[in-house]
Amino acid sequence: NDVYFKNSFIYAATDEVIMFADLNNVNVLDYRNWTKIENIPNFNKKFNFLEVHSGSLIANHTPDGNNGAQLYLLEDNSWSSYLPQINYIRDIQSDGNYLVITGRSEIYLADNMHTILGQINYYQLNDERISPINPRSAGVSSDGFIWIADFEKSLIRVSGDNFESISLNGPLDNQMFALNANSTDLWIAAGGRSDSWNNTWQLPRFQH
Repeated sequence: NDVYFKNSFIYAATDEVIMFADLNNVNVLDYRNWTKIENIPNFNKKFNFLEVHSGSLIANHTPDGNNGAQLYLLEDNSWSSYLPQINYIRDIQSDGNYLVITGRSEIYLADNMHTILGQINYYQLNDERISPINPRSAGVSSDGFIWIADFEKSLIRVSGDNFESISLNGPLDNQMFALNANSTDLWIAAGGRSDSWNNTWQLPRFQH
């Protein structure tokens, strides 16, 4: 589900366990050279995210998408519970200074001391307050902006209390069936057929 390199080791999160191998001394193509991590809680269950933040490896145990996810932090070869107030995780990213955790309808921002600085659980776009939100991933760019990939609002850029919605220059969705190019213009029509060649009843509209 995820891999991460730390020092000379490669870690792999799987549906059944976290495993690691030494990149310098063994052939990692041979499964016999991988070792299961058994000193982590829920060691024989599903882990889906690995991330290194402030020099420490963080792993997320997830019960197949339901509430009850649990983060663990590795320090001095010992695993401990990490930010237990977060129980659903869609994505984890670290830029070195901040750890950004995307939940079901909120985003958490933690610092290098592993302290949560705050969370985003709404967007204020002009006069419209959007809550709940539907983020899928988020990160902090080098210029200090928080960028959010939202399922319904495309890209959201956050600076302090300021929110900006950025619609990408592309199709509104994936319901494309026909394309027609004319000089510098591209026209797209929706539509489609099912596997049994039946109409999929797409909204009849064009995009330019």
